[in-house]
Amino acid sequence: YLFREIRSAHQSEYQDTVEVRLADAQGTWYGTGIGALKTLNLPYKQAGLRFPKRGIYRFRFQHGMRDEPLRGIKDFALTIEEEKTE
Repeated sequence: YLFREIRSAHQSEYQDTVEVRLADAQGTWYGTGIGALKTLNLPYKQAGLRFPKRGIYRFRFQHGMRDEPLRGIKDFALTIEEEKTE
């Protein structure tokens, strides 16, 4: 599980918990890549995420697993892209 929160300067704008499957039942990692290095792209929300005001937003992520640290996880990244309108 992954605990996620977005905070603005004034308040918590969004908070939730999601189940993120990183590997199958046999331990094979999901995602694309070479060898042990995998990239798994997941949308933050299926319907997209809007920021109500201009400003600085802070994203906080915390895993909800028992193992600390998580074996096999070396890095975590967040990419923000502008919504593509047609």
